[in-house]
Amino acid sequence: MKTAATLFLLVVVATTVLAAASEHGGAGAALPSFFVYECPRPLNWDVVHDISSRFILSDCSGPARQQTTVKACYDNEHLRLFFINKDDNVESNYRNCNDPLFNQDVVEAFIGPARVDGKPITNYLEIELSPNSVLFASNITNPGLTCSTISGTYLPCSLFNYKATRFDSRKIWWGQIDLPWAVLHKFRTAEQQQHDGFHSIVGAPVGSTWRTNFFRIDRPAATQTREFSCFSCDESSPPCFHKPAYFAYLHVR
Repeated sequence: MKTAATLFLLVVVATTVLAAASEHGGAGAALPSFFVYECPRPLNWDVVHDISSRFILSDCSGPARQQTTVKACYDNEHLRLFFINKDDNVESNYRNCNDPLFNQDVVEAFIGPARVDGKPITNYLEIELSPNSVLFASNITNPGLTCSTISGTYLPCSLFNYKATRFDSRKIWWGQIDLPWAVLHKFRTAEQQQHDGFHSIVGAPVGSTWRTNFFRIDRPAATQTREFSCFSCDESSPPCFHKPAYFAYLHVR
């Protein structure tokens, strides 16, 4: 039996913080906040607790029909993400790195270091994985904090470890994406390094805080209408995932 201390190190704690009205568009609006702990060795996703057990439609109108569960942990080389995706109608024809995966079934993660001044981030990593284990990766700049102001630079998919596994008879697929700290550190400024006390360009930045959100695009068999869902919904209609003011807080512990 695992000790309480071991379980504490593995658990991902979901809490809530209050975001300023100027950031989130409403007074007292709440954003998700969670802690990520070191991965168990050997890695066993069954004992890593869920960050999210229910995705919400991007316009915040209700839960997604096709649900997604996200888990996360880290080691000295990577921040590791694991997606469990219910899917009764897999649609995935892309085969090449940085194909426009967002036009079909996909899971996505956006992440960048939290700003010292508390404002929404304007530079972050966008990473996507299809059910057929195809990756999309881009360095996003978003000065206007919305979809109409984004620009991106493709990143080589070879920078990342990733894998998707389909279980069509069970109507589910899994996806794992390992984000190298060496890549994520490039998004941190000297001010951020000073603030969180981690100055190295390698290794896990224990004590640091990041802004992140997780997304899913899917076409359920029952409706045949594309469904846009996320961890932290952003009230967008039509859907727009590039709203950093709604990104959650990820704390590396």
